[in-house]
Amino acid sequence: MNNFSLSYSVTQSLKGLWRNRVMSLASILVLISCMLVLGTFYALNLNINYNLDSLTLLNEMAAFVDEDCTAEEIEQVREQILAMDGLVNDVEYISKEAALEAEKEKFKDYPALFATLQEGANPYRASFMITYTDISVIEDIEYKLGQISIERTVIAEDGTTSVVTVYPINKVTSHTDVAGTLENLRDGVRNVLIGFMAILFVVSMFIIVNTIRIAVFTRQKEISVMRYVGATNGYIVVPFVFEGMFMGLIASVVAFFVEWIIYDRATSIITSQYRIFSTVGFGSFALILALSFAVIGLIAGIGGSLISIARYLKEKD
Repeated sequence: MNNFSLSYSVTQSLKGLWRNRVMSLASILVLISCMLVLGTFYALNLNINYNLDSLTLLNEMAAFVDEDCTAEEIEQVREQILAMDGLVNDVEYISKEAALEAEKEKFKDYPALFATLQEGANPYRASFMITYTDISVIEDIEYKLGQISIERTVIAEDGTTSVVTVYPINKVTSHTDVAGTLENLRDGVRNVLIGFMAILFVVSMFIIVNTIRIAVFTRQKEISVMRYVGATNGYIVVPFVFEGMFMGLIASVVAFFVEWIIYDRATSIITSQYRIFSTVGFGSFALILALSFAVIGLIAGIGGSLISIARYLKEKD
């Protein structure tokens, strides 16, 4: 294509957009809605995964031990947990004091939560934080934790001693219910939003096809003259392809900035009111989102234009 034909195609496409501005605007708005649904799903999925990773809900459990355990007995229990080859990656002992201090640091912005505790009182329990290899081995680990035993020497009231078997671990929490709930939420949101996105994409394609058909109809006399004097189908088609491409690009740019504004506003509200949750910065996925929007816009715009003009040319041949 020479410079004149390129300039002609761009000029005609812009005129077509303005001439059919109502339908063009409808096409752009539906495309924007489709992209916003995609962007919302992608951002939500990123943040759910980020919080799952930060909370380590999928690969960590707590095993609480009796308060009567001595330092030597604690070490014995730790060695038995580490001996679970292939199931356990690491074990960390957290004393009652360390657990309390960790919670105070976590909720340092809410000092009233601990203001009612009497001096020396500590409602937290000593525990082992166990990192495991795979979520499928949780039941095996829980069973083996319940089987861990130590030998303890007990002195009776009459002064005699005896050795008894003690099972020091009396409670295990693995957070699998919380992790499962979050995963189900993520899957449900994904399925719903993908369904909406698919519907909106089809609707946007339909509107673009009809927008281009109207543009073709208003220029059918001009197209007939062009074909009569020998213009190729490519020369006729390109302006309409540019028109669809411009609609797609306009929609992608607008959708990107709207998503940016909405995301920043939503994350600021979440972080200020629900500090337990962390959010991913928009800049970390902005490029991927922008490219995705551009690709969707170009596919919908160019594809809709080609479908429409191809039908018209086929009818006239």
